[in-house]
Amino acid sequence: MKWLWGLALLGSQACAFAPIDIGTVFPAVVQGHHGNNNNACHQISGDQLIQLNNPKINGTGGLPLNFCSIQPDQNNSPRCDDGAGGYKVCTVTGSDIRGLALNGNNAFLSTSSNRTQTCLSGSQTASSAAYGTMTVENCTMTFPSRSAYQLKNLTVRNNATLVLGEGDYFIDKLTLDNGTIRLSGSGITRIFVNQDVKLVNTVNINANNQGSLIWVNYNNMVIDNSTTFYGYLYADGLLTMNNKATVYGRVTAGYLKMDAQSSINETVLTPMLTCFADGFDSAQINPDRWVVAQRNSSTLPSVQNGRLRLTQNVTNQATSATFQRLFPGASNLVTVEFDQFAYKTSGTSGADGMAVVLSDATQTPQPGAFGGPLGYGFKTGFSGFAGGWLGVGLDEYGNDANEGGSYNLGSRPQAVSIRGSGSGTSGYNYLAGTGSNLSPPVDSGTNSNRPHRYRITVDSRTAGSSLAKVERDTGSGYSTLVGPINMASQAGQAAVPANFLLSLTGSTGSVTNFHEIDNVRICALRSNPVGVQIDHFQLDHSGQPLTCNPETVTVNACADAACTTLIKDPVTATLSLTPISASNGWIGGNTVTFSDGSTTVQLRNNTPTAVTIGVSGSTPTTKPFSTTLCKAGAGTPSAAACTLNFADSGFFFDVPDTYSNQPQTVTIKAVKKSDVTKLCVPGFASQTKSVKFWSSYISPASNLSNSKISVNSSVLGTSQGTAVPVSLAFDAQGQSTMTVKYPDAGKVQLDARYDGTGNEAGLVMLGADQFVARPVGLCITPPQGVCAVGNASCPVFKKAGETFQVDIKAMAWESANDGDICAGNQTTPNFVLNGIGLGSTLVAPSPGTNATVSTTTYNHVAATNSLNSVNQTVSEVGVFRMTATPPTSNYFGYTIPSAQSQPVGRFIPADFNLVSGDIVPACSVFSYMGQPFGVTLDIIARNVAGGQTRNYTGDFAKGNAYITTANSKNGTSLSSRLRSLQPLPWLDGQAAFSGSSEFVRLSDTQPDGPFKALLFGLYMQDNDGERTLIASPDFNEVVTGDCSGSNCNARLIDATSMKAYFGRLLAGTGAGLAAAPLAIPLQMQYYESGDWLLNEEDQCTLLSLAGDGINFINPSHTFDVATQDLNLGANRKIRLGLGEPPPGVMSATATDGEILFQFAKPDISVRIPYKVDLSKQPAQPLWLSDPVSLQGEAIFGSSRGNDRIIYRREVMQ
Repeated sequence: MKWLWGLALLGSQACAFAPIDIGTVFPAVVQGHHGNNNNACHQISGDQLIQLNNPKINGTGGLPLNFCSIQPDQNNSPRCDDGAGGYKVCTVTGSDIRGLALNGNNAFLSTSSNRTQTCLSGSQTASSAAYGTMTVENCTMTFPSRSAYQLKNLTVRNNATLVLGEGDYFIDKLTLDNGTIRLSGSGITRIFVNQDVKLVNTVNINANNQGSLIWVNYNNMVIDNSTTFYGYLYADGLLTMNNKATVYGRVTAGYLKMDAQSSINETVLTPMLTCFADGFDSAQINPDRWVVAQRNSSTLPSVQNGRLRLTQNVTNQATSATFQRLFPGASNLVTVEFDQFAYKTSGTSGADGMAVVLSDATQTPQPGAFGGPLGYGFKTGFSGFAGGWLGVGLDEYGNDANEGGSYNLGSRPQAVSIRGSGSGTSGYNYLAGTGSNLSPPVDSGTNSNRPHRYRITVDSRTAGSSLAKVERDTGSGYSTLVGPINMASQAGQAAVPANFLLSLTGSTGSVTNFHEIDNVRICALRSNPVGVQIDHFQLDHSGQPLTCNPETVTVNACADAACTTLIKDPVTATLSLTPISASNGWIGGNTVTFSDGSTTVQLRNNTPTAVTIGVSGSTPTTKPFSTTLCKAGAGTPSAAACTLNFADSGFFFDVPDTYSNQPQTVTIKAVKKSDVTKLCVPGFASQTKSVKFWSSYISPASNLSNSKISVNSSVLGTSQGTAVPVSLAFDAQGQSTMTVKYPDAGKVQLDARYDGTGNEAGLVMLGADQFVARPVGLCITPPQGVCAVGNASCPVFKKAGETFQVDIKAMAWESANDGDICAGNQTTPNFVLNGIGLGSTLVAPSPGTNATVSTTTYNHVAATNSLNSVNQTVSEVGVFRMTATPPTSNYFGYTIPSAQSQPVGRFIPADFNLVSGDIVPACSVFSYMGQPFGVTLDIIARNVAGGQTRNYTGDFAKGNAYITTANSKNGTSLSSRLRSLQPLPWLDGQAAFSGSSEFVRLSDTQPDGPFKALLFGLYMQDNDGERTLIASPDFNEVVTGDCSGSNCNARLIDATSMKAYFGRLLAGTGAGLAAAPLAIPLQMQYYESGDWLLNEEDQCTLLSLAGDGINFINPSHTFDVATQDLNLGANRKIRLGLGEPPPGVMSATATDGEILFQFAKPDISVRIPYKVDLSKQPAQPLWLSDPVSLQGEAIFGSSRGNDRIIYRREVMQ
């Protein structure tokens, strides 16, 4: 359905300008726009609002205007109203609005027509939809309503007047000088001007404020010389207002300049109608728009060849189509337009016609009589249109004026008429119409392509008035056929309803036609969605009503055709009763209001006669043309069951609602109608009688397990033919007792019948009562995974998110103090209830996070042993109880207690996901074998869906992390040389680990390596049977190259490899002059291919002289940490230090793999042997241990020696 804001339907024009939402494009009295762009003030330069001299803007309410900028005014002239009767300086918000899109389908609709028309005096009518040139001077030119007009060049001057009907006017170039534009319709007129335009010399635009005008200028516009404009004015460019130019309405412009005495004034414009259109372009009727119906076995309306066909060309048809929207009856304006087709394939005159109907929305629409009444009025034995308030007949044969109402005028063929309100077979009076034989006629003979366009208007904007008018357009614009007449003042006319429904009807009699409509447009000031609609009403009764006792009737507001769902919103229903007499009626009145889908009422009928009950109307409305159905006892709902036959005698008993299988003591009374009081009095006083009983299933309507009611332990049949006699002793009050039990669940009916014999021959007494048997509760039992202890010691059941089965049964009553309904109780196989909630409660860990379940509700269906199995998952780790919670008061008004299972679990994570990881070498890119390197891991335990399982903590968190490695992915595992990681710190399903590992030596005497490209994988061990593994594995140290699929068992921690060196510290030996200092290198070396090489990558190793980290082997050499001096004896000392520059410091870090050991000059010949003790160094770098390399010597002599002498021994004096 096409929604049109503030405009009328543009027919089938493919390039029609889109709907203009008045509230969006004209939100205030005046505003600026920046075109069709998302950004406010887009491409706005300079002042968007300029005011000079003394212009005025009225209607701002004292608020700032939506413009980007305003020209400053040094005089602070008050030009905007202040909202309190005065004026203030205009201010702006600094932001404008989004403008119209003037491209695409909204591009200017130009014409190539060369047609000309000139009017220089008198008056003329525009007969074409497109013109090249039109000149109007001192003349009146009328444009009948049309979807669109296109004019290349239009000149209006010298007191000329344009009278514009509804529609769109596309004018390329407009000259308007001393002219007037008036609107003729009450609908929407839109003017689109392409080129710049200037209105000069007292131009009046819609000065009488007739209809609704929207003017769109694609460029700039000037309003000058006392021009007056009423409507909505949009200028894409600059709008200039001079010399008392006045706008009454609203203005939106790219730029606005106001000068002299110009003004813009908020005023009450003709309200914009909201329109709905249907061109029946789909092959099927849209059920959201129309509801169709028929009477007298007619063919339903359908879409045929792009039109809505109301009747076939066959006899005695009565059909209708109701538009699915409510139209308020008061303070409204409603127009209905459509193309009408009435034709036949051969012959001359056809029949009968069609009607447009407005009916009271509280009454369910039902078509009226076929033939002459046109589906609106009545005939003998055929009611008129239900709730009909107005019927406009388009009559071909002539009988619409002749029959159909309490007052008829007489035959008028080929005529249009209006009939008033009616009900049943009264009213529907003829009120007004045309004479006979309209020209052209209503009937088009055999011409199936001659449309006439009709417009029906009902105007109730004035209190106490409701003006109806019928117009027709046969090609030259609309002309009035009937009215306007004031429907509210017609004799016998019903009051205006709160809401109307709009229907179209079609009718044939013995003479026929095809009746079709197309291009329907329905416009209204106010309309509302139909909203919730009642599919139909179903009235339930016992089927055995007594004259001496009111019959209880249950009123059900059905939401679907099968009445499986009820309307739960508040409902008001008007009950009907036929015939009505002094001896019958609805107790408390025939209007009932209720919620939750149903209610009970009481019907009395004091005579043994038949009455028919129904629902004549409702709020919310009932779907048009629906039929009230009734159900007698356990019977099938039908219209026939709405007729009740009352009897004078019968049985009364009331079986209380109870638990399934719980016996109930029930009092049964035999009664008959007193001839005096007409009330029920005892029958069978002090007698024993054999009464036949049987039962029937109400809801569900059958029983899967053939469960049966018993009376006094006698199991009953389920039909009158299998009734079981039970002997009952009635006391003096005509009462007896019996024990009733139903082992199953549901609503059932117990029926009783007595057939008299002997002097009671012919006496038949009936009785029935319905009651509900409900389960005492549900039993929920997972077939596997129950663990009574409910803690972390429970064996593994499922991964979080894995599917498991839950079995649920509805259980019957066993005893008054039943502690465990799951043990020993019978089940209720016939229990049916939708929307039972499923969930879980956490048993352990506690505290912890309860799981969400995948199946949150289920519908319990009838099943053997009531067994319903549900596939379920839980999102969390731990142990849980499964729960089932039936909806409140939803089992025939009762709430079935909720249930929970034994503890179920243990549930474990589905996988471990490495969120992030990092291998941090001890020194930049390498670590020495045996040297700790950093490992950081962020691991979460997850469920199947990838969510974090927060209960994986404490005793429930058993997972450990291991790292694996290989060099260059060469397939040779080196994982055995890795030191194990510390335990993972699991908390709420996350392990944020920061620790270390080592790549250890084979032994201190077996150097190997280097390994220059070690990659590390994370391998997870769940300690729960290897069920939970690492997620997305992509590494395996024993696979050469990249692993794939199941060959992967670990997750690569860090894509950057690490080098591992077998390292040592080489303590250097050096010789020098006694008179000069000496620097001896301490080298960090690594092993490769049998050689020891300087590790120039080592910028990290720290050595210190403190703490005996370097020992001096000669006992007479002692080192003073405080002074950093080495005592050589004989009161001789030298300064020692590490690193550059001399004399060094107490501790130093390697540079390019070396630390210099600085010795000051001793000035004597001396040998200073020393040894590095790694265990006493600050970092205890035992990874540099070596059996032979840690000892060195500084040698001072009288000469530094010869580099070619390998060894020289000097004898010390």
